[in-house]
Amino acid sequence: MLETLMVQNVLLIDTLTLDFHGGLTALTGETGAGKSILLDSLGLVLGERAGASFVRPGATQATVTAVFRNIPQSVRKVLEDNGIAFEDETLVLRRVISQDGRSRAFVNDQLLGIGVIKEIASDLLEIHGQFDRLLQPASHRAFVDKDPSVVPCLAKVREAFDAWDAARTALLQAKEDLARAKAEEEYLTHALAQLDEAAPQEGEEGTLLEERATLLQGAKLMDALTQAHSDVMGEGGAMASLMHAQKALAKVTLPDAHPVTRLCEALESILIDLEDKGVALKEILRASNAGPERLEEVEVRLGLLRTLARKHGVAPSALAGVWAQIQAQVASITKGQAGLDALEREAAATKAHYEEEAEGLTKVRGEVAARLTKAVMTELPPLKLEATRFEIEMTREDEAHWGPNGWDTLSFLIQTNPGLPMGPLAKIASGGERSRLLLALKVAFVQNAPVGLMVFDEIDAGVGGAVAHAIGERLARLGATTQVLTVTHAPQVAAQADQHFHVSKRVKDGVTTTHVAVLEGDVRREEIARMLSGDTVEEAARRAADALLAKAS
Repeated sequence: MLETLMVQNVLLIDTLTLDFHGGLTALTGETGAGKSILLDSLGLVLGERAGASFVRPGATQATVTAVFRNIPQSVRKVLEDNGIAFEDETLVLRRVISQDGRSRAFVNDQLLGIGVIKEIASDLLEIHGQFDRLLQPASHRAFVDKDPSVVPCLAKVREAFDAWDAARTALLQAKEDLARAKAEEEYLTHALAQLDEAAPQEGEEGTLLEERATLLQGAKLMDALTQAHSDVMGEGGAMASLMHAQKALAKVTLPDAHPVTRLCEALESILIDLEDKGVALKEILRASNAGPERLEEVEVRLGLLRTLARKHGVAPSALAGVWAQIQAQVASITKGQAGLDALEREAAATKAHYEEEAEGLTKVRGEVAARLTKAVMTELPPLKLEATRFEIEMTREDEAHWGPNGWDTLSFLIQTNPGLPMGPLAKIASGGERSRLLLALKVAFVQNAPVGLMVFDEIDAGVGGAVAHAIGERLARLGATTQVLTVTHAPQVAAQADQHFHVSKRVKDGVTTTHVAVLEGDVRREEIARMLSGDTVEEAARRAADALLAKAS
């Protein structure tokens, strides 16, 4: 709800701070006193178009600040999505307009774009008028869907749609993959045959390159390896000499701590390591002894791997992965149709479940629509709209337009005169009839479309007596559920208010300013009497004001 509105240097307003209560608040006063300026100021802070004309003459800038409490969850999400901190359920919106017409908007002292401000404002309040959401066909289904009986059904439909949509997406992807694979089947089969024959192994190229480097050393390497092996393992070599030395030392029995004993143990460890190195030398010698035939085999293998790598546009080291990938693709062609059949069954099953849930949602929506229609029709006669008919039309969209909200399109239709066809709510002629009809809708739909604040600007224009009283009564009923602010010239409406502001203008030193006073007790009674009788308040008007206040209490 709106807790405080602070206005500085906006048109006729110098400095003004208003603290609001819950329920119905009425703004009264003479025409031109500045009541609409207050609503315009509220519109500014909520993202309406600003301009230099709003800045009070002589001021450098205009500022409007609105403090809201108990902000709804939808607004919290917008704040969180935009990284805006809020504490104690408080939201502060501020709009600053400079002399040159430029403006800045702040939310909790953080500068934000007007688009985000308007997104926040749409769930904070609703201003009666040509942009009323009830006049927007795209919003009609949402009014019905907020009914407590619809919400769980809608959740089931959304869950079913998500499952169906996922199954459809998987099926479509599988069909595309299979079609693509079949188009490449001949190429893939030929490529797989080549790779099957070559059977590339992980890391094979590196191994072959090392072997080729070894083979290229030829006889020089062979001589070096033969000599090294002989020096290590041959007669008179290092191995034999060390063994002879170790055996000689081992014949002498000495204490464990004796240096010779430790030396003998060290020689034994060296012999073990040397034997390993000798075996390695022998293995390298054997491999190197393959001769030119093996070198040719290595070169041919490297050439084959590189040719295949170029064909597939990869490095030779990646061929093993390509081989596995093509094997999987060829296998998928064979198994693809079977997998496709399973996905088609899944898509059909999830679609059937969605249709079942959507059918249930349609049934519940129809029940809610009938109840809301009856509630609206009940509100019309007291507002002198007895000849008016209202209905909620439900139509089923074709499958291409089914979605997470089901398949229903809902439209609010109206007939203002018997014999004329039902027509869209947005096509109603402007004027008092339209305002009263929208009020009836708001009263009937208040549980389904709650907002923190509803604002009405002279909704009672052109009516009086019983109709004005009916309007005030319905505004008060709205005020029992949500905060309502109305600008009114009808004493029957003002008498129903929980809070009453009187707006006036004063001229001092040739400068006009708007002033607002809270009316209570006898002062409020006097204002309602003035609204009944004009500038000269007579005792009869005071008695009539007493009657209105007593009737409203």
